[in-house]
Amino acid sequence: MLFLPLTIAPIPLKMPSREQLFEQRNGSGRHRTYTRWTQTGDPVKVEPAPLNRKLFEQQVIGRKLYLNPQLRLSDLMELFNTNRSYLSGFINETYGCGFNGYINRLRLREFERLMNLPSNRKKAATKLYAKAGFPNYQTYLRIKKKVYNQES
Repeated sequence: MLFLPLTIAPIPLKMPSREQLFEQRNGSGRHRTYTRWTQTGDPVKVEPAPLNRKLFEQQVIGRKLYLNPQLRLSDLMELFNTNRSYLSGFINETYGCGFNGYINRLRLREFERLMNLPSNRKKAATKLYAKAGFPNYQTYLRIKKKVYNQES
């Protein structure tokens, strides 16, 4: 039986200076620039896309992304080319609730719109929840109770 040595040679990396380790902020304090280091040791500046309410709503409401029951914060991170902390903070500051709360309110609004359509007046709510983006009827009832503080 042949035994190989267990030591592995370290990979030399350029270490960032102390200043580079800290995030840099512009005057407003909301826009951040981060330094990432590649495996070769080269620094890469990564800037989250600056968000505003109009741009955000054009994408989420205009494209009706909330109708996807599998929608996650990570999906919006990719869409807006930003990170989880920045996007989550933006939603919290702008809408006064978290990501799930915001998306569920949009789904409730869509559900109410669907229920008020003349073609859906005779349909049961159990038939329309999926069209509003809810994964199942029980989730719709739970969210409705939580948001409106009432029983269905």
